[in-house]
Amino acid sequence: MSNNTTTKAALGLGTILAVTASAGALIYYGGWFGKSLTPGEAVRVIPEEAALTGFIDTEPQDWAKLSQFGTPDAQKLISKNLDNLQTKLAKNNKISYAEDIQSWIGNIMWAIIPNNNSSTKSSLLLIVGIKNKLNASNMVKKLENLPGYKNQKRNYQGETITETTTQDEIKFSWAVINNQVLVSNSPETIEKSIDVHKGKPSYAQKAEVKEMINEKLSLKDPLATVYIIPDYSSWTQSLSPQKQIPPSALEQLNKIKSVVVGIAVEEQGLHLQSLSKIDPTLEPSWLKPLANKTISQVPDNTMAFINGQGISQAWDTIVVQAAKDPDLTKMLVLIRETIKQAPFNNANVQLDLDQDIFSWMNGEFALGVLPLSSNTWPNIGVGTVLLLQTSDHQKAQNTLNKLNTIAKQQGKGLITVRQNNSRGKDVTEWIMNYPMQQAIVSYTWLENDSLAMTIGMPLTAIVNTQSSNSLINSSNFKTLSSILPKRNLGYGYLDLEQISPKIKPFLSPNTPPETMSFFDSLKGILITNSFPESTLSQSDLIIGLKSTKQKN
Repeated sequence: MSNNTTTKAALGLGTILAVTASAGALIYYGGWFGKSLTPGEAVRVIPEEAALTGFIDTEPQDWAKLSQFGTPDAQKLISKNLDNLQTKLAKNNKISYAEDIQSWIGNIMWAIIPNNNSSTKSSLLLIVGIKNKLNASNMVKKLENLPGYKNQKRNYQGETITETTTQDEIKFSWAVINNQVLVSNSPETIEKSIDVHKGKPSYAQKAEVKEMINEKLSLKDPLATVYIIPDYSSWTQSLSPQKQIPPSALEQLNKIKSVVVGIAVEEQGLHLQSLSKIDPTLEPSWLKPLANKTISQVPDNTMAFINGQGISQAWDTIVVQAAKDPDLTKMLVLIRETIKQAPFNNANVQLDLDQDIFSWMNGEFALGVLPLSSNTWPNIGVGTVLLLQTSDHQKAQNTLNKLNTIAKQQGKGLITVRQNNSRGKDVTEWIMNYPMQQAIVSYTWLENDSLAMTIGMPLTAIVNTQSSNSLINSSNFKTLSSILPKRNLGYGYLDLEQISPKIKPFLSPNTPPETMSFFDSLKGILITNSFPESTLSQSDLIIGLKSTKQKN
């Protein structure tokens, strides 16, 4: 999108918000003070066919919390961009959001409305709350003489609809109902909303909507919330036959009844949360809250980490689903045949995907990435650790023995498999003999049911890890996880204070300063999933941001 197009879109949005202020003149007889809009009130004027809805908090004190984050350079860039936008708005519309709009606007609800009888597939409906009619009324006087604006008023169902064309040929329609301003790029959508106000079926009357609006996120003062009632049948109608969702996948998706997503500012940074109302059968019976034991088995300088459970059970579920999905069946056959026909499968070694690989991986698992010194090979600066818990130690050991045999056969002298000992643990190492003698794969049993394997790094980093110097006690992880549910299904973690310096050298010299400042402002990302109820799935994502008081 060109700068001119972007600027025009920004000016159009500013103009829409500005012109809605003139609604104050039409409703002053109802009293000078209105009230802030709530989602429960807004959905009562949204047509029932709405495809997607959302809510935006416009309270300045809630948005002001963002000012506590970012490096000084990032803060300067944000202020500069906001000042530039304000200057452009003031130049074209002679208005100021802070002085002319902020004092009366009381939250915004938006909705995407399908237009069945229009050339455009959908339109946008805004419901803008008026919390101060006096200030909105004062705004009218400033807008009445704006040059280049054309306003055409008409009556519909006893309500006045104003169709406005700006000096930039941006067209939109608006109307006032009680303490709300309805704004849309489609006159027909305003009419539909008025029809709903007069008694036609509304979005609020849907049983799923009532339940969804009442579903409270645990976020404090969300800046924005999105409400979704999936309609996969309608959404997939426009897809080509080659891109259609497989029936088995569609069956699972249809078990998601509604989704609420919100974002808020926390002490740690930005907190994104979603609540999904689901069919109870969507939650696998084997999925239980994790002990998260593996977080205590990796060191505190771990850069990236993900853990979960039940690889074996998940594989069995896929196999069962494949019986109802021909495409999935073909994929499984291809994978199995590829393993069976691989060069390492011969008379001496037979590696079976189902029995040797997945069958024993029935406990918690984890994958971590750690920073390495430059004297390791290959010199990529990171190594990988894999942790697997199992209830079948012997079957897992049989698989490891087969892998050792394969390494010897396929290595053809370049790889030597040897036994070692580290802190009382029996360690197996695959030694690459060229270009330098170094272990490329190492593994040991930390406990009878807990296997640790490293790739491209020494195993000592894992063997030497105690709870006190593990990831679970690292400052960054502890800070981010402190506001997440403790009973969860595992974590996904990125330590961006470690990762960003490694990414920067690969960025183009022409990378915008905004991008560099963005990287400098990030501390980490942590995500988790939980089931507060059998019919409710919760996901949480924390984006850790550096405080403006933090030294860099």
